[in-house]
Amino acid sequence: MSEVNKKGEFVFWRSYEGKHSLKRAESLGELKYIGEAGEIPRGSNAGEQSGTSQRGLLAGGDSSAGASLLRDNRAKPFVQVDQGTVEIVPKELGLGDSEVPEKWIFSIANKTQIIQAEPFDYDHARHPVAVIEPSSFGYAFGQPGTTDFLGPIQDTLSWFINSHIANVRTAINNMFVVDPSMVEMQDLKEPGPGKIIRAKRAAMGVEIKSYLQQLQVQDVTQNHMNSMAAFLKMGDTLAAVSDNLRGIQDGGDRKTATEVRTSGEAGASRLAARARYISAQGMVDLAEQMSLNIQQFMSMEFYLEVVGEQGKQHPIPISPQMVAGDYYYPVNDGTLPLDKTAILGVWKEIWMAIVGNPMLSQQYDAGKLFEYIAELGGAKNIGQFKATAAPDSQVAAGVANGGLTPLGPRPPAGNPQGPQPQPGIAPAAAGLPLNGGGPGLPRMPGAGA
Repeated sequence: MSEVNKKGEFVFWRSYEGKHSLKRAESLGELKYIGEAGEIPRGSNAGEQSGTSQRGLLAGGDSSAGASLLRDNRAKPFVQVDQGTVEIVPKELGLGDSEVPEKWIFSIANKTQIIQAEPFDYDHARHPVAVIEPSSFGYAFGQPGTTDFLGPIQDTLSWFINSHIANVRTAINNMFVVDPSMVEMQDLKEPGPGKIIRAKRAAMGVEIKSYLQQLQVQDVTQNHMNSMAAFLKMGDTLAAVSDNLRGIQDGGDRKTATEVRTSGEAGASRLAARARYISAQGMVDLAEQMSLNIQQFMSMEFYLEVVGEQGKQHPIPISPQMVAGDYYYPVNDGTLPLDKTAILGVWKEIWMAIVGNPMLSQQYDAGKLFEYIAELGGAKNIGQFKATAAPDSQVAAGVANGGLTPLGPRPPAGNPQGPQPQPGIAPAAAGLPLNGGGPGLPRMPGAGA
């Protein structure tokens, strides 16, 4: 069924629309003959079988949610619209002279009136649907999905809890077996606790149990709650869902963060396989059809504004010619984003290794790496706390008035310029500081050399 958009002869989908929306579409020229649509025919071929499909028969339910309710005679304000695309030969139906099969789109109102019939000339040349059937195998058609498998389990769980509640409600209703000739019935019917039930004169000397006794109701559903756990486990097995994926921690022994993360990743890896099926069967087709529709029907350029630190200053115009072409749409691998807490620990170790190794510190920018680690940990605005160096003129003025002192050894009295670097010797060997960041950086008066 996932290939029906490419190989299918026809594909229809059903919706229930109000007449006001159909009339509006008719005024725009999209639909015709809205007023000619009659009521949905009731008969052996349409009444009870309306809305059924092979999938609905396999699943034992409706093909669309609420279909049984919408078949009610009281739902007259709504119009059942069956719309779909069909491969037809226009000449055979009197719709043209072409003898080559073409795709046309048809809309049928209440199964009685065609309100739309026009060529479906789209560049993707497919039926405009994307069917996902991850539970299929071989060449079987219309296989039940995950919800079809879980439906009976859900119904069983609902029956367990509803029958248990009904039985408990019956047990607490205080049902009595009573002889009306022996008891004042008005006292017995009086609601509320602490009542006084008067016996009649005929009951004098007669044992109370012989004419008034509470009916003992046995709770035959007391094991229903225990049975629910077995069915819940069965449903979790079918759906590949665990307590860790739900965000629920079981009440067993204490577990480490690694154990919890490993258990979650194991459950997610099973769901990832199904996600790859879903992506390959439906999402890739859907993305390709949407992209081709944009290329085909885009009539004017639009402007894309790039924001952010690396964004451009002016909007970028995107014209129809710029988006034309064939594109590749990869299948999503289904993996979930990595755990930020674990990744943060890895990046911390990398940063410590870089700042502790002079060779690595020359190849990587430790400052930018620190900002990335801070953002990974949730500190989004760390950049505003970055210190800025004072202008050279301000530093020179501070040195001149004695408010600032250059880093490095103080020059001797006979040599105000200080020691000069010798040819072929690095500045650090000439007396310049290694940890001060270079000459010209100020230090407070009185600080050590």
